[in-house]
Amino acid sequence: VEEIAEKVADAVQGGAEQVEEKAGDVMDQAAEVVADVKEGAADALDAVADAATAVVASVTTTMAVEFDDGKGSVKSVWFQTQALGFSCGRAGVGCGCMSAPKDEQQVVVRNVDKNSQAAKLGVKPRWILKSVNGTDVTSLEQGSNLLKEACKSLPEA
Repeated sequence: VEEIAEKVADAVQGGAEQVEEKAGDVMDQAAEVVADVKEGAADALDAVADAATAVVASVTTTMAVEFDDGKGSVKSVWFQTQALGFSCGRAGVGCGCMSAPKDEQQVVVRNVDKNSQAAKLGVKPRWILKSVNGTDVTSLEQGSNLLKEACKSLPEA
């Protein structure tokens, strides 16, 4: 009887270890699912915000431009006329440190014209151009095209 009881105890112990291991696996999988859901929700929220920006810009005859000020803050600037008053370039041009592929380099504000719309709105050199009317800027050529197209809907200065 003792031998049977010992075998039963060993079987119960082994079963408990297997249950504990499976429970750990399930918890890990659940954590992964939660992380995926959070990421998906954040992406959806970004898409809604971009769409809302584009709608507001089209309805109000303005152009929304988002800049990263390089200090961890994103600045939204609303232009109202075609004469923006700033020029852009690729980050790193002139210092020989252009290691990113041409289509992945950040686009930065090179110059802000004195007394221009951009200057009055607080745009600063070296700010990174992030988006135009809710569309992310991925290259200098694409960013320039977005600015040019969006300006067409603005009145002249």
